Amino acid sequence: MQVFKRLKAQNLIEFVFIFPVLLIVTLVILEVALYWQDVNAVYNLNQEINANIALIEQNNYVMGQECSAASKSLELLQKKDKMITLAGDLKYIKKTTDGQEPFALYQFEGGAVNTEKGTEPMVTLWVDCRSPYEKGVSTQLQFFHKTLIIKAEIPRIDGEPPIIIIPSNIFISSPNVTTIRHY
Repeated sequence: MQVFKRLKAQNLIEFVFIFPVLLIVTLVILEVALYWQDVNAVYNLNQEINANIALIEQNNYVMGQECSAASKSLELLQKKDKMITLAGDLKYIKKTTDGQEPFALYQFEGGAVNTEKGTEPMVTLWVDCRSPYEKGVSTQLQFFHKTLIIKAEIPRIDGEPPIIIIPSNIFISSPNVTTIRHY
């Protein structure tokens, strides 16, 4: 009889120690899978935008008007942004940061997230139309992945802000993809 009591206690102890570990490992695997899905979605969306830019005729630029590659990029981003943001219709703000239209560096920002640095745009698309004939048109997509399950930080005793190990918003940036057309 005493042997059975020991086995029940042993099973209970194993369950108490092993179950939380298995639960945490399962949640970590799920979070990493969601993050990796967003990384691939951002990369694929940027490549799709750049591939569609390659089909646009680049020889009808008019000074003072928006670059046709930039407007096509924004149009494609607005159609496909739900696959990375899971948000409703984002409103994008256009900024030209370098050069004069149409030969400018365009920045399209949409949404907002809170990060350690303050409020930043959730999605940012860069379209470089500064020299489409010599260097081609480049695009880059940036996105903040929202962690759903795991956010880790260590509180500090001295009252300073906590040390963040896994932030609630993780920055993802696609590679800078360039389309060069030879005339």
